[in-house]
Amino acid sequence: MTVPKGTVTAGTGFTFPLPGQILAKTTADTEIKVSLPDGSPLPNWLTFDPVQRSFVSAVVPRGGLPITVVVSFGSSQTFIMVSERTAG
Repeated sequence: MTVPKGTVTAGTGFTFPLPGQILAKTTADTEIKVSLPDGSPLPNWLTFDPVQRSFVSAVVPRGGLPITVVVSFGSSQTFIMVSERTAG
């Protein structure tokens, strides 16, 4: 997943849904857990909304991107790297 270039320096947040490949493998009742690769919780500036099935960011701190998150559902795990988009 990529977010617009300048997100960090502009001090704005972003929102993005789970990728379609994950949504296709889950139902509304599927419990989805997210964490950092080492199992620790997401940083304070990034949250996961389980109802909307999307990530929501507050102001991204300098050096906050790229970030890799782990999405777990059922017996599956998927890694998602979030980075700045370098081209418009």
